[in-house]
Amino acid sequence: MTLKLETRLAVVDDHQKYGEWFSSIVKQCFTDASVDLYVSGNAFWESGRSYDIVFLDIDLGKEDGIALAKKIQNRTEYIIYVTGQNQRIMDAFGYRVIGFLTKNMSQEDMKTRLMEIQKEYISAVIRFESDQGMAQIRVSSILYVMIENKEMYCCLKNGRKLHVRNGKIGQWMSELDSKQFHLLDRGTIVNLEYVIGMTGTEVHMMNGTVLYASRRQKAQVGKAWLAWLYRREAV
Repeated sequence: MTLKLETRLAVVDDHQKYGEWFSSIVKQCFTDASVDLYVSGNAFWESGRSYDIVFLDIDLGKEDGIALAKKIQNRTEYIIYVTGQNQRIMDAFGYRVIGFLTKNMSQEDMKTRLMEIQKEYISAVIRFESDQGMAQIRVSSILYVMIENKEMYCCLKNGRKLHVRNGKIGQWMSELDSKQFHLLDRGTIVNLEYVIGMTGTEVHMMNGTVLYASRRQKAQVGKAWLAWLYRREAV
């Protein structure tokens, strides 16, 4: 059995004409995705739906997009602000926020940035043999890969833990982005995207899991994590 990859995107903007225009641009860049438009934060909230990426306006009329972003964190993998309020960008940084698009961007620049997002967060997949057959998952969904009792497991953000048959840590590292993934020891690869803190050799993950870096790797992991944070904030 192969895991089915479905991409669901949402645009939340209180200006319907702009929302329709922007949604059409998104559809051109994410050709296999479904794109839903909501003209208010309340409409999005009441839909009860979850998405891979939510493109969110900061100024939603009487509603505040930044407040809505905090409210919907369990309903989306990523949030990208689409805003004309550049002065509020620093206020908007937070968990799941991976970037900003400004409404004064040209259509060409908008498409270029959307294609970069599509490539980095949606297109990148890894395939491997699991107990369920050939599995195909988004690289962005991996929390960490670990060898336990001589068996390899791939742990995902949604809580699933997939048994990797005939897997080797070295092979996985060669396929993963070395800027985003790092070895904690000889048997553990961590996705730096989901590290929320480090204390000594302890590596704290967003889901509450605590992993451990070897004393030899501790300093390198810390530097790699700080470099990743800087890269994310610079987007």
